[in-house]
Amino acid sequence: MIAEKFHIIDDSGIKWWMSTYDSNRAQPYCSDHNMPLLIPAERSLTSLACPDCSARKQLPRSWHEQEKYAAHKIRSKDIAKVDVIDHNGVLTPVAKVKVRDTEYSITTQIMESKHGHQIVIYAGKKGHKNSQIFVDTDNHKLAFDHKDTKPTEIFAKIEATFKDGTKMVIEAEPKA
Repeated sequence: MIAEKFHIIDDSGIKWWMSTYDSNRAQPYCSDHNMPLLIPAERSLTSLACPDCSARKQLPRSWHEQEKYAAHKIRSKDIAKVDVIDHNGVLTPVAKVKVRDTEYSITTQIMESKHGHQIVIYAGKKGHKNSQIFVDTDNHKLAFDHKDTKPTEIFAKIEATFKDGTKMVIEAEPKA
């Protein structure tokens, strides 16, 4: 529901909504009527009008600056909820995705090991032993735990391309 995506970022009496498809544009809404506010043609103006009640909402800065501020503020709330790791000075969000309604499961996590940062992928058929695939980003290696199910019993091909162009591939033998 769209109402769940409204954000209040200051005391101007404006609700803000931002599309997940265009994270650089924030849309202002009237806090009383949930109507999109009329945006002035002149981007330096500092007030917006509600088409339902004609009330004018005063902005603390120009429309152009307020729209940018609102988008940054909304994204900062989302970023605060994300786990981040520092990998060689680059802050990287940790992705968490759950896939449902399939006979297979896959989970990933980023770990700190004695070798540095590693991405660990656990994959397999539900109810069976998983395969553990290790992506060693510091040493540009792709490996698996030999005690577990081999990745080639689950995947046709796994390929990792590292930033320096190094490629590592685990590929199943073609079936005759």
